[in-house]
Amino acid sequence: MRTSRWKGGACLLTLAIAMSSVAVGTPTATAAVKDHRLFVVSDSVVLGAASAIHRAFGDWDVTIIGRSGLFANDAAELAWNDRAAIGKVAVVAVGYNYPVWNPALFDAWIDQMLTRLTAAGAEHVFWVTLRNLVPGQDPIRSVWEQTGIFQHYPEANAKLVAAKARWPQLDLADWATRGAGPGLTWDGIHLNPSGAALMAGLLHDEVYGIGRVAAGTELHVDLPQIATGTSAVLNVTATGARGPGFVTVHPCTSARPDASTIDVSVGETSANVVVVPIDSHHDTCVYVSEAVHIVVDVDGAIAADAGLMSLSPRRVFDSRTALGRPAAGSITTITLPVPSGSVAAVLNVAVTAPDGPGYLTVYPCGDPPGTSTLNFAAGQTLAVFTVTQLTARGEVCVRQSTSAHVFVDLQGWFAAGSAYVAQVPARLLDTRADHGPPVAAGTERSVALAAGSTGTLLTVTGDGPAGPGYVTAHACGQPRPTASNLNVEVGRAVANAVFAAGDQLCLFASTSTHLVVDRVGAFPTIGFTAVGPVRVRDTRDDGVA
Repeated sequence: MRTSRWKGGACLLTLAIAMSSVAVGTPTATAAVKDHRLFVVSDSVVLGAASAIHRAFGDWDVTIIGRSGLFANDAAELAWNDRAAIGKVAVVAVGYNYPVWNPALFDAWIDQMLTRLTAAGAEHVFWVTLRNLVPGQDPIRSVWEQTGIFQHYPEANAKLVAAKARWPQLDLADWATRGAGPGLTWDGIHLNPSGAALMAGLLHDEVYGIGRVAAGTELHVDLPQIATGTSAVLNVTATGARGPGFVTVHPCTSARPDASTIDVSVGETSANVVVVPIDSHHDTCVYVSEAVHIVVDVDGAIAADAGLMSLSPRRVFDSRTALGRPAAGSITTITLPVPSGSVAAVLNVAVTAPDGPGYLTVYPCGDPPGTSTLNFAAGQTLAVFTVTQLTARGEVCVRQSTSAHVFVDLQGWFAAGSAYVAQVPARLLDTRADHGPPVAAGTERSVALAAGSTGTLLTVTGDGPAGPGYVTAHACGQPRPTASNLNVEVGRAVANAVFAAGDQLCLFASTSTHLVVDRVGAFPTIGFTAVGPVRVRDTRDDGVA
């Protein structure tokens, strides 16, 4: 239970809202106490989303002030008068009452607002951009449409963009893009319940996105626990993306390859395993094409003498430029550029634009096994790491249940006589079998592995979760780490690779879900050293949430 405030004009309402916690992304270690105050100053538009904002921010102390017909300069002074409620994060949602008689005033009003908010202690200010009203789209024709004021809103948004150069504390909550569709307002501006929920979601995404890696930049991640000359096995998670894009993990001393490790989109959390060679700098680089939070967990290391020839990811197959879109049920044979005698290939396999939900299986040709490597939903772009046994001609096969484009990146290979033993995928666990019950929320399920192996490569799938959550894999008998391997969502199956040490693996589920485990290969005696999972970087710790 919490109490927060909403001021509208002369009214002061107190809302008491009971909230349940929602698992989003991966678990994090206990961090320093955050400033969970959110200050919002608005005209009548976002005032109409007040209840939805309170619900979206759970146990935050949320203060929303404003009134109808509020100009930006008056909003600045209104905020200053209530400056005791301002914390590190503030949201400004004014501008619809635009000074059409003197547009230059809006620049001064923006500066006035930022001067007041930053003087009161705000470190992050999100200004909500103005929705570009479409005449005739909504049931009510507003005064903004009738008078033509709405024609100035693109100009107002451009001034907000320009203000970012003057104010590093300023960022934009892009309602002009997020709220562009029909069915969100009564009159092109004022929010109906659907619009209010979408607005609250936008503000939640922006506030929780503080600390994201900026679009088009790289994050350097130190890996002091991984020895020079070995290859680090990392589980990389992307969450809270500001838009569609991709993440590429590569050695910092090498040029960024034309390949992706994870594909990201708004509202989704995706994880993938990557194997990266480690030099004397003991680090790796994570490039993001779109602003997104990055979480990096170290699972272990592959020894220098294990026979792994690691390289920066190289695209070796793309159906979009090769044979065309594979049909449902088809099998695609891919010949890989690896030396003769290689026994296994280290791959990143992805699908994009599938016609419907489905799965694909990567295997060493021949009879397809009854397993899956990657599970996907309709229209989704998703990637997964795998190490696949090769045929004598250096081939792998990809069988897919649904028509979708497929692309494959080569990350390395295991030479003949290497410590890694590739196997045809074999199913070790499927809680769905015989209509069995799912793993209950907050419990673990154990899986027996080959005795004596230093490491086993698995594909773990979460299917049919009761709600959003995560799955953590760890050696049984050891404390459960503060890390995750899968992030599950209602309505779709999610798979990821897991390097497991020891002869018994435990899988913890934060939410009730079915689990499927397939064995792909193993290091029977030497070659893999488990060091975790250990969390080495979480950009969410840089934020206020």
